[in-house]
Amino acid sequence: MFKKEISTTFLLLLLFNSSLGLAGENLTKKEKSLRTKRSHTRSCNAGDFAACSKVGDIKKSKKDIPEAKKFYLKSCNGGFMKGCFNLGALESAEGDLEKASLYYSLACEGRHYLACKELGLMEQKKGNIEEAKKHFAKACEGKIAVVCWALGDLEEKAGNEAQAASWYSIACDEGEFLGCTSMASIEQQKGNGPEAVKWMRRACDEGHKSSCEMFRQLQQKEK
Repeated sequence: MFKKEISTTFLLLLLFNSSLGLAGENLTKKEKSLRTKRSHTRSCNAGDFAACSKVGDIKKSKKDIPEAKKFYLKSCNGGFMKGCFNLGALESAEGDLEKASLYYSLACEGRHYLACKELGLMEQKKGNIEEAKKHFAKACEGKIAVVCWALGDLEEKAGNEAQAASWYSIACDEGEFLGCTSMASIEQQKGNGPEAVKWMRRACDEGHKSSCEMFRQLQQKEK
């Protein structure tokens, strides 16, 4: 009789735990989102500044921009650079470029390299090419390959072929096909066919279809 009572109690516990698990699985998307938000908010209040940025993301997704800014600012003030970057992006979207530049600068100084890229683009739009180059160079240090290429493009347009080639080469090494095709173009203009073929092949290897066709054409010319 005693064994039977134990077995019955054990079975009831299993059923109870199972029902709790199912309840968790059956949470609606809205309930899960609310639970996640509460968890991040608690962590943020406890000093987890990455969590503050995540709360900001949630607020932004709900179009609550003032609250999103508040949490991004808390994250940024706590030294989490993505929070500074996100705040800069919101200010930029609202047209406050002065504030956007401030928060992007903080993020860039903290090695959030996408912020350096955005600063470069802002300076480029204003016609401050030398300032743009400085920010792009820092973004390139962060291995944002397309920015390395953009920097090479600026140098080439300014007639600085050697510097352009240096940035294009880095871009190609980091997997940006434009860097490889630009190097091929420079070598082709020099009359250095074999080198042009080599660079175009690398662009093809990055999966760029038109580069593969150009590679085959260049290869045929060199035969």
